Amino acid sequence: MLAFYLAGNFFAMPFCSAIEEDLCAKDGIAIKNLTLRSDLWYSRNKGDCTLLSRHQVTRIKPEETLEIFSDLVCRTPYCANSPTYSYYKSLDKDGDCTIRILPEANLTDM
Repeated sequence: MLAFYLAGNFFAMPFCSAIEEDLCAKDGIAIKNLTLRSDLWYSRNKGDCTLLSRHQVTRIKPEETLEIFSDLVCRTPYCANSPTYSYYKSLDKDGDCTIRILPEANLTDM
């Protein structure tokens, strides 16, 4: 019986790893500004500086970077963390593709 169980697990493992795909990749990770400030700014892929109002949501996809700033010229980082998709994805503990920005640059799962 043990031999059948081990053999079954041996053949099932490749299928299990194929199921572990990134479910957030298609639509991206949603990042919501839940700070007490209404004047955060972000730059996507080192591009234009864009306002991120309080309660506003922006998304980051795997091929993008998203830096968050506290000034309207995007020079003073609000969050000193890595701006990559993989970093934001690592914060998403429950797998619902949402992250929130809290006061004092605290990024957490939503």
